[in-house]
Amino acid sequence: MMQTANMAGMLVGSLLCGVVSDKVGRKPTLMLSLAPLLLGGCLPLSFPSSPDYYPLLVLARFISGFGAVGAFIMSLCLSLEYVGASYRVMLGILIQVSHAKESPHVEQILCKVPFSLGGLLVGFVSWAGVRDWKLLMFSLSIPNLFILSYWCFLPESPRWLLVQKDQEEYEKVIKMAARINRKPLPNKIASPLLNNPIKIKVLDEKSSTLDIFRSGILMRRSLVMIFNWMVVFLCYFGITMTSSSFR
Repeated sequence: MMQTANMAGMLVGSLLCGVVSDKVGRKPTLMLSLAPLLLGGCLPLSFPSSPDYYPLLVLARFISGFGAVGAFIMSLCLSLEYVGASYRVMLGILIQVSHAKESPHVEQILCKVPFSLGGLLVGFVSWAGVRDWKLLMFSLSIPNLFILSYWCFLPESPRWLLVQKDQEEYEKVIKMAARINRKPLPNKIASPLLNNPIKIKVLDEKSSTLDIFRSGILMRRSLVMIFNWMVVFLCYFGITMTSSSFR
């Protein structure tokens, strides 16, 4: 029941966070996702361990799932929108996304490393002395507060800024990236999307989720990704949920 509530929270969170990020930006949405993530992990401390409070525990798992998937999607989205196409495969792998091409077996192994480390961390914290499940959830949730400090130095997605036609902020982010990477910039760094009348017209048109089904290529790729994620989640959570029964 609790795992179902967590997955339901992830479903709702993935839908809402995507819409919110398109409206207000990737960076604010990432910070907003931390609130339910923290609340879901800290809420069990507010009620006793009694069957009467089981619905509250289910609610806490739903809230945690909502915040966790929001933070995950925004971290993924920001990371991939910061870099060029040639870096997205490896960066995606490091955030537990596999884009297997030249070396599928190595990449599929590497893409499981972050999740495996997260699972080991829970065991290490418990082994170190935090045996109470409420304190364990609290201890693993509180470090998310440090992510709030990212607001001071984490730039907004340049691709999102292009869509919003925020030329000033876009140039600021690009200049910062060039300075960090020690790469020269041309005299004119104005975005092609902001200067090309054909692409501006495309950006001005309203889009919706149904647009992926109006293009044959997008529809096929989306359906394949949906199927792949269903298989991955069924395998991952199936093994996770039954691991306690292994002998």
